[in-house]
Amino acid sequence: MPLTFAGKGKFKVNRINGGNTVKNRLAKMGIIEGSTIQVSNAHYGGPVVVQLQDAQYGIGIGVASKIDVTPIA
Repeated sequence: MPLTFAGKGKFKVNRINGGNTVKNRLAKMGIIEGSTIQVSNAHYGGPVVVQLQDAQYGIGIGVASKIDVTPIA
C-alpha cells in the first residue's frame, strides 16, 4: 500500500516507485527499499511525518504516494 494510506505505525518499505531523483532524496534520509520506518503523523492530503533512528522527516503527499509499504506487527 502507498505510504499515504498507511496511517500511524511501523512499516517496512517494499518499493520506491520513483525516478533516481526521488530515490536519491529518500536515500539521504535513510529511506530505502527494505528499511523500517515509523509513521508518527499522517493526515490525508497533508505531509506524512516519519521517524528513522533519531530523526523526523516530513514527506509530501506526492513523494509519499510513491513509497510502497507493508505494516509490521
